[in-house]
Amino acid sequence: MHTEPEVVALHRGLAIVLARVMDLPSPPIKHAPFAVGAIMHEEGDDLLEQVMRSAVTMKQDLLVGVTKRRSSGELVRSLVLIVANASGATAYNVEPARLKPGQPVVLVSQRPGKAWQLVGGKLRSAAMPSAAKCEAGILRVAAEMPKLLDYGCEEGAAYPGIELGPKRGHAAAA
Repeated sequence: MHTEPEVVALHRGLAIVLARVMDLPSPPIKHAPFAVGAIMHEEGDDLLEQVMRSAVTMKQDLLVGVTKRRSSGELVRSLVLIVANASGATAYNVEPARLKPGQPVVLVSQRPGKAWQLVGGKLRSAAMPSAAKCEAGILRVAAEMPKLLDYGCEEGAAYPGIELGPKRGHAAAA
């Protein structure tokens, strides 16, 4: 687990930006059915699996900005959607896409045919947009990033760490 102040600040800022992209309230609602966070972990550790188990325990779907440090020192970043249900959790690499200006973001997976969006604060399956619409929507969200990053830095909302359960502590700051 990484607790260096710079890493904590980076991940807290990333969580704020993810919350803004997903149009979540600020400050976050405790124990909401959908939450965002960010973690950094080392290649070979089980932090992401711990977060997945926590999602099942908390009955909460999570959108997590993940930074993994490979044994070579290289950093690999991804956006992971953890979908929890009674029998476990599944992790999907996703990208946010805003299909039309003003519309809510759709999370599209790298697996064909998988998409989700928030409806009433809960994650729901959505129709998979065409590849062209996905690409345009991803670029639309990317164009929003500078404004969202500024907003996230100014907002300074208190986004807590991801709960890992009573004996596991917290993941890196979210």
